[in-house]
Amino acid sequence: MSGNVADRIKQLILQRLDLSAPAGFDESTPLFKGGLGMDSFAVVDLITSIESEFKIEFDVTDIRPEHFNDVSALARLVERYLAAS
Repeated sequence: MSGNVADRIKQLILQRLDLSAPAGFDESTPLFKGGLGMDSFAVVDLITSIESEFKIEFDVTDIRPEHFNDVSALARLVERYLAAS
């Protein structure tokens, strides 16, 4: 996985969503319970921010919980879109 994509997603999470990173925040930190504690509103903001940042548009079928477990899973999804463009 490209560290650059994961790093950019982490920055989006921290800056645009104004979330505080827990100690040791990395690509495997859960985005929801036990990690960042994101809620459904934050996910909508994150999707919009990622689409804008990477100039992609997620297909509704890709908006599934397993793609939003952590930054690593989300980066793999974004990279798939980038490779297809």
